[in-house]
Order: sequence, then C-alpha cells, then structure tokens
Amino acid sequence: MKNSSALLGAALAVLLTGTLTSRVQAQDMQKKPGTFASLAVWVAPASSRPDPGAVRIPAPSADAGVSREQPARFLFTDAASQRTRIQMARHHYRIRTYQGPNGLRPKHRRRKRPFRWYENARVRSMMRFYLFKRRDLLEEGFRRSGRYLVMIRRIFKQERIPAVLAYVAMVESNFDPRAVSPVKALGLWQFTATTGRKFGLRLRHPWYDERQDPIASTYAAARFLGYLYDKYGNWELSLAAYNAGEGRINKARRRARARRRSTNYWSLRLPRQTRRYVPSFLALARIMENAAKYGLNPDHREAPMNQVTLELHLSGTLQELAGRAGIPQAHMARLNPAWHGWAVSGNPEDRIIVNLPPGASSRFMLSLWDSPPAPISWRFHTVKEGESITHLAGLYGVTPEAILKMNGMIPIGMVMVGKRLLIPIPAVAIQKVTQRNQSGMKAGRGKG
Repeated sequence: MKNSSALLGAALAVLLTGTLTSRVQAQDMQKKPGTFASLAVWVAPASSRPDPGAVRIPAPSADAGVSREQPARFLFTDAASQRTRIQMARHHYRIRTYQGPNGLRPKHRRRKRPFRWYENARVRSMMRFYLFKRRDLLEEGFRRSGRYLVMIRRIFKQERIPAVLAYVAMVESNFDPRAVSPVKALGLWQFTATTGRKFGLRLRHPWYDERQDPIASTYAAARFLGYLYDKYGNWELSLAAYNAGEGRINKARRRARARRRSTNYWSLRLPRQTRRYVPSFLALARIMENAAKYGLNPDHREAPMNQVTLELHLSGTLQELAGRAGIPQAHMARLNPAWHGWAVSGNPEDRIIVNLPPGASSRFMLSLWDSPPAPISWRFHTVKEGESITHLAGLYGVTPEAILKMNGMIPIGMVMVGKRLLIPIPAVAIQKVTQRNQSGMKAGRGKG
C-alpha cells in the first residue's frame, strides 16, 4: 500500500512538472501587452521545518531566461493549485493566485448590476467644462488611462461591476496612483484610511500603503462599488455615496421622504461637490468612450500595465529588491507606488505586494533562493536631550540617511526631544545593540 502511494505521488509530481512549467512560460515570459499575472508568495523563516510532501519543480527552459541546469527552486501556479507547496534550501514558499485584499466583500451575484446612461443639461455642462475649460486635465487623464484601463476592466468583470465604472478613477484621481486629496484620501480610487481598512487594504505607516497600489486598490474599489449598489439599487446614488459617504446620502433621502419628495439622485439636496460628481463622471465617460469624436488621439495613451504581482513576507529596501529583479530602482518605484521611502516592513505578520515586469520574476525568485535577504528589525526610539540623527545612526548601526528617509525628515543636526523615531536595524546590528544594552545594565548594577 505504501509503495502504491509513493508511485501515485511520483506520478502526480511528474504531471505537475509539465503543467506548471508551461504556466511559468505562459504567465511570466510570453504574456501579451495589457495583461497581468497575480501570484502570492509567503516566505517563512529559515528555521521552518521541511514539508515532507513538498513537490520540486524544475526551472523553466533556457528560452525562458533561466538555464535548464538550474536545480528546482521555484514554482508559479494558478487558482487550480492554490495549496501547492515547495520546500527550498532556506525558505519555504506557499504560492497562490492573488485575489485582492481580505476585507468586506459583497455577496456573489448571479445577476448583473446594469448601468444607465443619462443625457441632461447638467451632464452637457460638465462635458463643455472638460472639453473647453479643462482640456489639459482631460488630455492628461486620457494619456494615463491607457496604463490602467485594461487592468481595471478585468477586475471589474471578475467582481461583476460595469466596465464603464472604470472612469470613476478619472473623476477621483485622473488615473494618478500617487494622488493625495486635501482630506488625505490616496490613490487611484481616493480611499480614506477608514474605508481602505474596511475593504482590506493594508496601511503600514510610514512605509507601505495599499491605497496607492493600483491592483489592490482596484479590487477594493470594485467591492466598495458593488457594496453600494447592492445597498441603493442604482449607480447614481451609489456614486454619490462613494463621493459623500453613506451617511449624507441616507440623511438626504430621509429629509426628502419627510417632505414627500423624490429620493432619486437628481432630486436630492446634496453638497455642491456631490451634485457635480455624477454629471462629471457621466461627462468624462461619454468623452472617453468616444475619444476620437472629441479630438483625443488613442496613440497618445500610455501602454497598458504589464506586470507580475507577488505577495510576500519580506524585509529589505527598494534598491535591493530592484537589484534582485535586475531593473532600475526608478522603474521599481513606478511599479510599486504603495511603497513609501526606501524600506519594506520586516514584520512577520505583514504581507507586501511586489509588482515586477514580465520576465523579471524568475530572476527575482532565484535571487531569493540563492541569497535570502537579511531580516530587518524595526524599533521605536524616543529622542533624548542632546541626541542627533548622526548619534542615533551610530548607536543602532545604520546610516543617517536611512533614519531620515524612514521618518520623512529633512537632514538637520538635531531633532525635537521626545519625538519618536522609527529605526530600521539590520540583523547584523541587532546583536551588537543587545550586547551594548546588556553591558550598560551590568555597569549600572556595578555602580549601585
């Protein structure tokens, strides 16, 4: 019986080998422009015990950018093999398809959420505004839209949201993932911190904010829009609630009912910005859907985003991970707008999204296996009288620039007493700091 199980396991491994190797080439190396692959990777500590049932998959062929002679080191898979595991020399990887953030999600609907177009004086007025008064803003958004529309429409289709709702991102941020509003809403979809967390976006201040990750925030936006439609039953009120909040819309509807007036969007008494929000969306959607008619050249659009998305437990720096992927740091920063500053969290409970260009993920994964990144410990330090950034850098074994960037500070000599600073401590420095603290405690006891 045991021999039969072993033979069955070996046969399964052989079957997986051919299937998954072809998936690597299809998803990572030969993807068409405008598509994106989503993967998730968890990196456990080196002390993890080997998985006795681990499957070892050979590296992809030489024409995929990796030598055939490379030992089995990594695995790419899709939803059909979400729980496949592979044990490597120093890290344990569990890989599954990235399905968006783990937050509030509306119930699955078999029926569609139909969209209704409106043509009225308020919509025509906003069309004239964008075409003649803010033509520069319109053309800038049109140019950026080429990068994100394919990705947004794919996610919206998956979440059963009408494709035309992709232009909400143009009203919110003009397709700029780094946009910041006066009330500190961020990203393509302008999530506030409260709403972002409600729909599962991870905010790890000061280094990481998924509201500015295009893919993660688009999943959250689709689920937020679906939640609002399921509550209000039409897109006009749903979009008004997206802009002003559910509380204001509910209050306006209660006031209208009390006065026996209509509770549809066009009749409600709403703040000025919200009264213009839906007409602005409809105007921009109409223009974008008929770009050539309104003098917008499709050739001026940016190329669609074409990347592989990995979700990892890692610590390090943006520069280091760019080097592992073999791409410039500036390119890495553009692909990963959710990262703030230079550092990536080393908290084992954190997962970060890393976006890489097609073809770079194989090199990145091999690099993780060949030379795993040293863990970084994060500590808070309360500044005492007489301490400077240079003093703290020497105390913790890091560079002054690292502390300044980590805390969003300018290079000045002294810092305010009592200020709490976040200090990144490389693993090689942790032992020295600990020994220094212990020796100081012993010296204090000796004096006593």
